Amino acid sequence: DVMVERLRTLGKEEGVVVDDDVLFEVARKGQGCMRDAEGVLAQVLSLGEKHITRVVAEPVLPVPDIRNAFEFLGAITKRDVLSAIVSLHLVADNGNRLGEYATLLVDLLRGELLERIGCKQNGVLLSAEDAIAIKEILKPNDNDILKSMIEKLSLAKNDEELYHVPLLSYELSVLDLCGGRQEGHKETIAGDNSAV
Repeated sequence: DVMVERLRTLGKEEGVVVDDDVLFEVARKGQGCMRDAEGVLAQVLSLGEKHITRVVAEPVLPVPDIRNAFEFLGAITKRDVLSAIVSLHLVADNGNRLGEYATLLVDLLRGELLERIGCKQNGVLLSAEDAIAIKEILKPNDNDILKSMIEKLSLAKNDEELYHVPLLSYELSVLDLCGGRQEGHKETIAGDNSAV
């Protein structure tokens, strides 16, 4: 992407190597505006390191774990409640901000939805490998399901402060998105002992 390459060049001009995942997050934070992305990059470069990794950038640029995001979205696609909730707990246990994670998820979903309807400028910057991975993960979902995922995750982010446990709003959204069922597990409904 042009923005990522420009950011990489700016880093090199300062004598700093910035890892790709950090550059993509800087560009994503810029939301399509080069000036905003350059401002974020300036904050990252102000750390004074000659090699900026995800760990080094964390104090000024929390970089959500995109692999975990892919696992979470894959679990939702498969209606695998347990795996989706485990992914959420890993984010929290690793000290990541849930709001940043939810923003990444919504951005990924929005990008795929906009691309499906023919919008070329969707504002989501991914490596070529990640772009292929997210398409494959979300392929089974129709546009209405993607829309529902965006709505539920956005609401969970907004509702995070309503609960005494920050994860609760996200856990509830997982149950909503997966229909409250763990695929492959038996459930009973009001005395009915047959599998649902």
